Amino acid sequence: MTPPQTPEAGTESPGPGRVDRSQLTCIGGGTGLAAALGAARLIDPEPTALVSVVDDGGSSGRLVAERGGLPPGDLRKCLVALAPVDSPWRRLLDHRFVGGGTLGGHALGNLILAALEDQEGDLATAAARLAGIMGCRGRVVPVSLQPHVLVAETPSGVVRGQEAVNYSSNIRRIHLDPPDPKAHPDAVEAIRRSSAVVIGPGSLFTSVIPLVLVPDVAGALASTSARRLFVANLAPQVAETRHLDLAGHVKAFLDHGGRADVVLFDPEAALGGAVGSPLPMVAAPMLDPGRPACHHPDRLAAALRAVLGG
Repeated sequence: MTPPQTPEAGTESPGPGRVDRSQLTCIGGGTGLAAALGAARLIDPEPTALVSVVDDGGSSGRLVAERGGLPPGDLRKCLVALAPVDSPWRRLLDHRFVGGGTLGGHALGNLILAALEDQEGDLATAAARLAGIMGCRGRVVPVSLQPHVLVAETPSGVVRGQEAVNYSSNIRRIHLDPPDPKAHPDAVEAIRRSSAVVIGPGSLFTSVIPLVLVPDVAGALASTSARRLFVANLAPQVAETRHLDLAGHVKAFLDHGGRADVVLFDPEAALGGAVGSPLPMVAAPMLDPGRPACHHPDRLAAALRAVLGG
């Protein structure tokens, strides 16, 4: 196993011809993927986000139940992350209606994406159109346009649905139903043409692994010449990964068909150290001192530069 290394915080941007001129693709879902994009845009001005579409809770879940289609919430978070930092769209898309009426609990950005999906015919085109309206730099691509459900095997039995899996513990294995949704062609192409693929951080069983269960994505990750980085979470997530340490997270990812060349982890994080990991590990300070469960974008960007540009 490669000895842990610690890049210096605030590392200078790499010179011409290095990672700042390469294409970064970030894989995941939820707030973890948004955090990765916040770091990636400091290295690559136009990163690509490949977004999970198994969310069935909250506003997204209600929209899917009422109108079918795919959940828009994780795509909304990525669009916000890629919008100009001073754009009023960032706050507007994340506005959530209060109260118990029809709009109560819905995020405005989810409703806008749903409306654009009606107009454009699919969620990928809707996200691209909204990205243009917002002035986003980069792309947001749903991993598939075919609806699929997350299923988990636990000691208590089979659990269906992303929200239910999130609240389950001692997960043995997860899979998709149907097991072979067709990947969006742009998702596969992004992995193939990238110089680096950043996997995570994010909820392991409900945001990260579901993407690598899509057969075309797994194949692209296996065959790409890109450097594949697995960014570890900072703490176990109650309840889905409270039984796993850092090495357990990495092993679960690999056991489900994930591929990576190196793992980035924070040695001060609650998830633990690198002992027992089946992949090379690189230590780097990444947690946000003000929010110890979250990655700081500047610190994560410095860690990515140290691995990809060094």
